[in-house]
Amino acid sequence: MVNSIFKVLHRADLKPVIAEFEELGEIGKFTAEELRKEILESKMLILLLTKNVVASSYTRNRVAHEVGDYI
Repeated sequence: MVNSIFKVLHRADLKPVIAEFEELGEIGKFTAEELRKEILESKMLILLLTKNVVASSYTRNRVAHEVGDYI
């Protein structure tokens, strides 16, 4: 579902960004600072909370922290 939404937004000439949970030390993923920059420069934020996100209290709390800083 996330990839389908990404494609639709991209085809509409928008710049969608997917920031998924990554394990510590994983290469090629967003850092907190990069994510913060993308959010601050955006005009819209769409948050998709999947079952995997809400199933983990760590991930759920991390998302709440990241998003809560900007609303």
